[in-house]
Amino acid sequence: MPNLSSMSIVSPSGDVVGKLDVDLIPHDENDNEFDEVPETPSDLIGQDLKFKVSIIGVKDLPKNFCRKLKIEYQTFYDKKTYSTKIYNENDSNLTEFKINENIEHEIDYLTKEDIEFLEKEKLCFKVYAFEDIEKKGRKQIEPNELKKEYENLKELMKNEKDNKDKNITNKDNKEITDEDNINKNDTDNKDESKTRKNYYQDCNIF
Repeated sequence: MPNLSSMSIVSPSGDVVGKLDVDLIPHDENDNEFDEVPETPSDLIGQDLKFKVSIIGVKDLPKNFCRKLKIEYQTFYDKKTYSTKIYNENDSNLTEFKINENIEHEIDYLTKEDIEFLEKEKLCFKVYAFEDIEKKGRKQIEPNELKKEYENLKELMKNEKDNKDKNITNKDNKEITDEDNINKNDTDNKDESKTRKNYYQDCNIF
């Protein structure tokens, strides 16, 4: 007795972002599917139940949310989480693909709560995938462009060093010139003093 269902995949913001096809199939110990359920489900209390959850595939996924996809759900009787393998590792354009995983379950003793859940509640399937976000900003630099930028940077650093060395040389030359001028002034002063002395001597002042 198959229970094939095509369920909408709903995002946290409430948007429908695809479809998930699943089936829940009860069967006996020989894997024979039941043709029908008892008219009174409470008659199943105390019995065991074998069933499989068949996850068939997904479709209509957005292109930016379909890579590395897996599906999880939690069973109602033991609260365990079951998961499929990871599908579509790299292709960001694959928005529909088959899964075809069958996960077996068995309840040894059906309780009243189990029957009520099967009658009124639903299994909740969660779909996980990597979101591809478009990268914006500076474009990727090609190797030849990177080399050109490197050479320009080297040239700029060389020019800065040459200018620095030139400034230091000019400063040293200025200091030498200033020192020469001081020495020259000292010599001129001495010569002037000597001339003045000789003049005074000639005039018989001393």
